[in-house]
Amino acid sequence: MTSIATLNNPPMNSTTYADLLGILVGLTRMPGETSDLFLDRVTRAGVLKRTPDYVGLMNELHLQFGFDLSLAISIACTDPYTLSVDLAGVHLTSALAMVNSPLMTIGPEDFWEWRMFSDIVADLNAATGVTATLLVDDAPAFQLPYQSNTMLAVAEPISGDLVRLAHSGFQLGTESFNMPVPSYSLRSDSVLEFTTAVPTGAFISYRYKVNPYTLIASPVFLISMMDPNLSAAAATPDRGVAYQVMEFVQELVENDPSYWAK
Repeated sequence: MTSIATLNNPPMNSTTYADLLGILVGLTRMPGETSDLFLDRVTRAGVLKRTPDYVGLMNELHLQFGFDLSLAISIACTDPYTLSVDLAGVHLTSALAMVNSPLMTIGPEDFWEWRMFSDIVADLNAATGVTATLLVDDAPAFQLPYQSNTMLAVAEPISGDLVRLAHSGFQLGTESFNMPVPSYSLRSDSVLEFTTAVPTGAFISYRYKVNPYTLIASPVFLISMMDPNLSAAAATPDRGVAYQVMEFVQELVENDPSYWAK
């Protein structure tokens, strides 16, 4: 039996079991939020990464404010491709194409002007073998958080001498096993052929690429002053600094004087 101690919890105007669970994961019900929606948010809080890095902070902001991610741009390619999104833009590389579609440009008065989803889609569709489709209403591209079509599979159980992995797009050379295994080769996409059957209890971890892939969008924009792409994005043609970045720095130094340098 699981026992939940409540003596040390701060006083709350809790009237349901859902509110008590929310206290335990650091969430409170928003005005007008139903119990079903709040319990869904509480459930996600128990499984999502909430660490002080980019992914953890994005998750925490979505949990605290009840924001949702949306499927924004579907991308398919006739050849395997690598796709990533960062502050510098959307980047796609395949055997036939290379696309670097920026999220913003420097406009008048050194102001960041955000490009639109439709601009990103147009850049992708102009590349050989690439098909991109906008799935939502057009919106500023800052809503595209950092993401990649390269995924990680962890501790996938395997058995026998001919192993079909759970995910297509397997990247040979990224795999690791929890124990020694016989020699093997890649027979076809995501099918490994071993010289003899793998030992009982064997697991494999590996990276794979998703094709087609759908870019997700978020109402939250998160930026770090340590971002390696920030210096290039902040630079203006006359070697100045973009207006928004100057505002970020000003806000930082007003709240933390340690940001001032001698």
